[in-house]
Amino acid sequence: MRRLKRPFLTVPLTLLFAGNCFGQLANARSGTLILIGFTAEGITLASDSAVHTEGEAVRTGAQKIYPLGKFAACLFNGATKIQYVQNGTVVDEEDFLALCLRWIRLHPNPGLAEARSALARVVNEAYRRFYSKYPPPGPPSPESRFAVIIVG
Repeated sequence: MRRLKRPFLTVPLTLLFAGNCFGQLANARSGTLILIGFTAEGITLASDSAVHTEGEAVRTGAQKIYPLGKFAACLFNGATKIQYVQNGTVVDEEDFLALCLRWIRLHPNPGLAEARSALARVVNEAYRRFYSKYPPPGPPSPESRFAVIIVG
């Protein structure tokens, strides 16, 4: 009996990060939608392209998925920068996305475990550097979350 090869798509992981509205579509002011699909031929990744900066209109066209070596990808979600603002002027900042992309450029074909631990270290060190200079008055707000997702 001949078996037909049918393409199928499973979506085992759909991540919706919507600020304080995790898992809700209603009343979400900001967020990122990331879809990851697996087929017999490979992996399909998709994300929205919207970016929101406080006090500005939503912009589109942002890249949120980056190649990680030959057979993997890295997806970024959340607040990509943390800033210290004084009198409306940015005095200092840590740009997590720029730091992660710098590491990716310097390591053209990393293993998944290496990339996961290295990028987590890059982000954690940036948080430590920033909060050692500017201790927060309380726990970080949900809007200051940043996630690195590695698929391969």
